Amino acid sequence: MVIDDLDITTDSQRTAIVLDAFARKGLPVTCLIDPKQCQLQPNSALSYVLREPAESTPGLLQIVPLVGQLGAMTPYFQARAAYEAHRVLLTSLWRDAEQQPANIATNQTLACDMLPVSTAPAGVRASRIRNVLMRPHMSAQVRPEAWDNGVVRMIGGQRIRLHSPQTAYSFPKNPNVEQVYYLSAQDFSKLPLAGLEASASAFAAQILQPRGDHWASAILASDMQFRDAYAYRRYVGVHFTLKPDATARDQEVLKFFRKELADAGLPSSYGVDVSIGSNPRYWIKVKGQASNALLKTQAPLMEAPSPSRKTNAVGGYGQAIELTGKHEAGLSARNTLKLSTVQIQNVKTVEETLQASMGAADSVLSIPAGILQSKAHQKVLKNALHRIQDDGISQITSLPDYARHVVPTDAYTTHFRRTEAYRPHIAKPFQVPSVKERRLLMEDAKVAWSYFEQWTHPKTGLCPATANFSASHLLLHESVTMCVNGGAILGHGSDGIVLSRAA
Repeated sequence: MVIDDLDITTDSQRTAIVLDAFARKGLPVTCLIDPKQCQLQPNSALSYVLREPAESTPGLLQIVPLVGQLGAMTPYFQARAAYEAHRVLLTSLWRDAEQQPANIATNQTLACDMLPVSTAPAGVRASRIRNVLMRPHMSAQVRPEAWDNGVVRMIGGQRIRLHSPQTAYSFPKNPNVEQVYYLSAQDFSKLPLAGLEASASAFAAQILQPRGDHWASAILASDMQFRDAYAYRRYVGVHFTLKPDATARDQEVLKFFRKELADAGLPSSYGVDVSIGSNPRYWIKVKGQASNALLKTQAPLMEAPSPSRKTNAVGGYGQAIELTGKHEAGLSARNTLKLSTVQIQNVKTVEETLQASMGAADSVLSIPAGILQSKAHQKVLKNALHRIQDDGISQITSLPDYARHVVPTDAYTTHFRRTEAYRPHIAKPFQVPSVKERRLLMEDAKVAWSYFEQWTHPKTGLCPATANFSASHLLLHESVTMCVNGGAILGHGSDGIVLSRAA
């Protein structure tokens, strides 16, 4: 059950009546808010109406950000938009991030508008998103889609208006797929205030009533991912941190324990935490020489004006990441991939801490190497990681692999990263050739220029891109492109030297 069109113009009193009636009947509701359009503030009446049940009955109300044009974006901008929408939504409803309920802070659902043609939601996983609701403006048959990255998208749904308590609503009796019902909060004002609670209660009762021989269960949008059909999996990154002044013994203990974990099928990574009063930052190789050992490739990443330009001597390109709290996850405006991190201080409560902080969401376990000095503590931690790995939904991974799994890697983003990474190598100043080098270049240029001398049309002055391409070598290619003309003009203006280099 989804309620949309919630903004500053929404009647908060009527919305509160409907939500309370649904909660009394046990009907879970997902509320959609467009952070860019809602103009809500923490002290707004509607913010309180939504915030209070979200905190007191998290299993019955969920607040989800809406990014209308998500389906028209490339994966990179999907990731950016999802991160920003979640961030703005939280600040619109809560003044203090620490007051945000875990189910809101670790939200894994996003909504967008239904479009005639839409791109796959490949970039939203960077922001921890696993469910995408594609809302229709008019009722449309529900069509579920799923991707290998674990994202599920529900396209369409049935648009409904609340009516009098005596109204019999029409619902599919034996649907083959999930059903999504949409109510507009703006329509609540069309019913008499005195009868609104009764209308909402009657509607909820009909939604929850079994229909035909088909059993159905009302759920929040975030619970769609847990259906067996979608095989929900989450990533749990295991990352150890060393202090800058770590002793040789500390490093040796960590080295051997990580090898023990690796031998048991539990990958991990480590880094030196030099952050003081800020979140740890690292540089992760996306393409090129990659290693989970991270002996050298995972040096601490400091703030830089353009993290996307980071490269190193061995070539390749990568992604700046930042280990943040549960309230932030996604690709920021600085092109930094923020990963929700759980700080582990007690090896005996690893599972409880992970569950309380992140629920079933993707997360990174940040474990200080200092708590591993005793064999007993190492054994306890190893057993805890084994239990997480075997819980049926979790995949233990290293921090670099975690980042590579979720970072957008579409063609546009890959081209941009590659270009920026290798920019220093192509920006070297031009060097004047020696007399010998110039003589060799001119000889090459004469050979290249002979093509123009032989094939330029005497009447038009144009030269084809290829000549004698037929099997008999008798047919001249007469088509000429602007690209070819540009090359010819460039060749004329540089005495053929550019042509010789191209050849």
